[in-house]
Amino acid sequence: MLILRTVALLMLAVSLAKSWFAQGDGHSVLLVVNDASSLSRNIGDYYALRRSIPQANICHIRTTGEEEISRDVYNRQIAPPIAGFLRAGGLAD
Repeated sequence: MLILRTVALLMLAVSLAKSWFAQGDGHSVLLVVNDASSLSRNIGDYYALRRSIPQANICHIRTTGEEEISRDVYNRQIAPPIAGFLRAGGLAD
C-alpha cells in the first residue's frame, strides 16, 4: 500500500520530467520524495544515486503515508510544494 503511494509519487516526478529524459542524465529529472515516509526516502536515495540526480533536483515534501488521499490533502500538501519547487528552479511560470 505505502509502496504503491511512493511509486505513484515517483511516477509523478517522471511524468513531470518526461520531456527532459531525452538528454539522458539525472540533471533533467525531478525527483519527489515524501520525507514523512522512510520508504519514500530510501527509494528516493536509491533512485537519485542510480540515476545521478543532483540534490538540487530533489523536491522534498511532507505528507501522509496513506495509499489513498483526499483531493484536499493533495491540494494542501503535495501540489503546492512541487509547484513552488518548480517555480523556484525557474521550471514553471
